[in-house]
Amino acid sequence: MPSIKVNKVAAPTESQRIVEEGNKHYSTTDALGREIVFRRLTGSDQRRMLKAISNESANKEKLLGMYMLAACVVSIDGDPISLPKTELQADFLVDRLETHGFEALGAAVKKEFGVTTEEDLRDDAGE
Repeated sequence: MPSIKVNKVAAPTESQRIVEEGNKHYSTTDALGREIVFRRLTGSDQRRMLKAISNESANKEKLLGMYMLAACVVSIDGDPISLPKTELQADFLVDRLETHGFEALGAAVKKEFGVTTEEDLRDDAGE
C-alpha cells in the first residue's frame, strides 16, 4: 500500500519575512522605455546611504529623498546598480535616472509600498 508523507512547513518568522521583503524586486518602465528594477530599502540600506552622503546633503529634505529613491534601484535596462557608497556615486545614479526615471520610479514606489510624498499631502489638503 502506498504511503503519504506530509511535510509541515512552518510559517516564516518575522525575521525571515523582513529578509524576503528586502530581496523582492519590482519593475517599472519610464517614458524613455527603460526598465527600472527596484526594491524596498532595508533599515541598514538607509543607514548606509546616510553614512555615504554629507551632513549638508542629509539635512536637505528634498535631496535626501532623491538619494533614497535612487538607492532603491537595482538595475536599469538590465545593467546592475549597487547601493551607492559615496555621495558622488549617488549623484551619478541621480543623473542616470533623470526626470523620466524619477517620475516612473516615484509612481511605482508609491504604488508598491504605499509611500506618500510631501506633494501628495499638499494635494490632499487642497493646497
